[in-house]
Amino acid sequence: MGDFFVQPVSRKLTALKWLSAEAGQAYTDTNAYFITGSSEDKQELTLWKAEGQDIVEDLKIGGFQAESTYTTSHNGDVNCIDTAGPDKIVTASGFGSVSVYHVERQDISYDDDMDGTKQSKNLELVKSWKAHKYVDGSSAVCTAAKVRPTYGTDYEVVSCGEDGSIVFASLERAEAISSLQEIDSMTITDIAWVSPNQCITSMASGQVKLVDRRDPQLAKAVFIDDSNKDVSINCVAAHPSQSFRFATGNELGSALVWDIRNTKEPTTTSLKVHDQDIWQIMFHPGDTSKLITCSEDASIVVVDWDTSEAKKAQSNTSGGLYAKPFAISNQSQDKQDRVSTLRRMKNIFNTLSVNCFDYYKHGQAGILAAGTDSENILFEPLESATFSLF
Repeated sequence: MGDFFVQPVSRKLTALKWLSAEAGQAYTDTNAYFITGSSEDKQELTLWKAEGQDIVEDLKIGGFQAESTYTTSHNGDVNCIDTAGPDKIVTASGFGSVSVYHVERQDISYDDDMDGTKQSKNLELVKSWKAHKYVDGSSAVCTAAKVRPTYGTDYEVVSCGEDGSIVFASLERAEAISSLQEIDSMTITDIAWVSPNQCITSMASGQVKLVDRRDPQLAKAVFIDDSNKDVSINCVAAHPSQSFRFATGNELGSALVWDIRNTKEPTTTSLKVHDQDIWQIMFHPGDTSKLITCSEDASIVVVDWDTSEAKKAQSNTSGGLYAKPFAISNQSQDKQDRVSTLRRMKNIFNTLSVNCFDYYKHGQAGILAAGTDSENILFEPLESATFSLF
């Protein structure tokens, strides 16, 4: 049967995000919550609850079931979900808008003015604004919206779209505060914060651009994978602690980790991990020497990109679960073969694209949840390595 616990949900899922623990409950609350977004004929947001103290063990023995607690309609396809603290989420819409929702994990009862019945409302739209449109005024798809990491409450979101522009907005005011127009003539597929003022973007044109809103130039630096010019780069993720490092996934199934300390000659670690498009990429939150990717080929891969760590892991591998050679190269064309460890996860009941995923640390382990075109949510427990940001 393969990896994953498979839970059918009767809708194609295009976005998924775990909610962070509420203040004061990080070590005591046994329930975990996540939100999914769907597209096409069901444009909806759904709040899910994973209940119990032994979620990871329940997954291992097949006794797990996430509970759908609330569903609400969404204006357009849900292309991205991000969190702003424990009780707010931000979404990117196929109609070009960015929306903010308040999340209430406990059931709330309120009077329905139409018939006086009591209903619960756990996802409430706070504000929505049109962020992306073409020069003729028609809506352009908002491909991603990401909240700037912060320890305070002054949240800020950056969005990108098929109009080739980037928009910065304040969640406090729920409106755009600045924008960078015509960053690219083609679609900006994804974006990630690398610092409070800088973002890295991936392009359908095959370029990666570093933008700084303080700089009048449209792009502070432009990077191209010399071995795959004009190949669409579908997604990007920033390293959680190293602002000079980020990862991208392209339409050929290759993941690249970039080091841009020398912006004129960046180095890349290239890993051929999938057979088709990579739709999302992430540095493993528990071990940043690993990447997590999902793909059109219906699989999720966990792979070592750091060659020094990969050698150690390879020597400790048993049972044939891992081991695959990859070519490691850099932009100056110095190439050498390395061995990188890889775990590929698939399930025979999920044959279509895995579109999105997120990782949640639960106790001493982690839970990977993913959304698919096969109308499933996939769950997999992942052992959490000793936490390391470097």
